[in-house]
Amino acid sequence: MGKRRIMRDDHAVYKNNFWNQLRKERGITFKQIGDILGRSSTMIRYYFMGKQMPPQEHINMMCEGFNVDVEQGTAEFKKMHKEWKETHGKSTTKPKTVTFWGQKLKEAKISYKELSEIISVPYSTLKAYFSGFALPNSNTLANICNLLDVDLTTGESEFLKLHTAWGESHPDYEKYGNTYRRITSATGNNHKPVESSPSDYLEILYGKLSCADFRRIDSMTFADGRELLRTLYDMIDFDTFMLVMESSNV
Repeated sequence: MGKRRIMRDDHAVYKNNFWNQLRKERGITFKQIGDILGRSSTMIRYYFMGKQMPPQEHINMMCEGFNVDVEQGTAEFKKMHKEWKETHGKSTTKPKTVTFWGQKLKEAKISYKELSEIISVPYSTLKAYFSGFALPNSNTLANICNLLDVDLTTGESEFLKLHTAWGESHPDYEKYGNTYRRITSATGNNHKPVESSPSDYLEILYGKLSCADFRRIDSMTFADGRELLRTLYDMIDFDTFMLVMESSNV
């Protein structure tokens, strides 16, 4: 609601500028101009408010369509854009927040993709760690900290902060081992799903793990499904782990 009201107010302020007056005199809508330029009506509105400076190619096309001298048309768009910046500031975009790990990667001049290859962790798994959706196991945590010259205790704390923040911003998920799972139920209420037993997971794991890993899991004794999942999480990559969880509907 707030954003839409601001747009209407800003449009009212700039509605009598050169280009808007010309557009209204011709009875042409933002959508019609957008269709010709291949842009959304919202973007065209930004052009005519001064919020966004059109590329010269678009200015040339509009000048031709409205029979306006290109030099004059360009000057009017620049004038609108200057007025917008003076009124609203140079940027309407919030500065991007750099996380602790983002800063460490930047200092080391290593991308997430390169880190994935160096420590031999699937890129999708790494994204889950750095987004906060999942916590890295002890081996992966040590490898990341060693590579980025971060104290192990500090690294563990920073990942935990991300993980906690992810959970707080996703109330429809609940903590599940070192990751999260969506809270679902057959009735659609926010009741926790029924726990799966170790034998339920073993049926799902059959054919999804290597024979060696499956035999290792099968030979262990677990108190419940959660304990099995915690052990499994440290053994396999995140993609396979998520496949197991999705297959078990948890």
